[in-house]
Amino acid sequence: QSHLMTFFLISWVHHFHLIHQDAWDQNTEQIFEQNTTWDDVRWLKEAIGPNIPLIVKGIMTAEDALEAVNAGADGVMVSNHGGRALDGALPAIDALSEVVDAVGDKVPILLDGGIRRGTDVVKALALGATAVGIGRPVFYALAVGGEDAVVHLLEMLRKETEAAMAICGCRTVADISRNLVTRHPNYGGGGGRGVAKYIRSNL
Repeated sequence: QSHLMTFFLISWVHHFHLIHQDAWDQNTEQIFEQNTTWDDVRWLKEAIGPNIPLIVKGIMTAEDALEAVNAGADGVMVSNHGGRALDGALPAIDALSEVVDAVGDKVPILLDGGIRRGTDVVKALALGATAVGIGRPVFYALAVGGEDAVVHLLEMLRKETEAAMAICGCRTVADISRNLVTRHPNYGGGGGRGVAKYIRSNL
């Protein structure tokens, strides 16, 4: 039954895109307000009050991170929205260090996108993230096996994270530092692969 449900979901999505030639995520301007400003963030924070945290998602630059904090955000989430908002946008983890350096410890910094294994969690924490978001893996697990599969997924991530920490010599999360991560030797064009170019965007 679970596999049948998964097949049904995949088939429905495929059918939807056959009918609607323009995928929704390529036409987000038709769905979301395009004229929002930082004043809207200030208004929203005032409206919800101090007891409800306001997290601004889609932060990809130091400038936007500081704008969000100054507008009253209680936290920022570094995210390129799964790469759907702008083709060629920088991967979220590559924008993380810039945001961390700008914001410091003013507010929590979350990383969204690309978290698939415990080693990904450790990389994000090493680069300064306070926590990570896991979106698609949760949805996949829920579609295939329901609540039990989601619990199993989270347990797998916990065990993988603990194993990665142990191998790196980290007894606690506080022991995870930036010197644990480095660039691949071929990153940015080494080995004749050409230089990777990304758009530095405001998402």
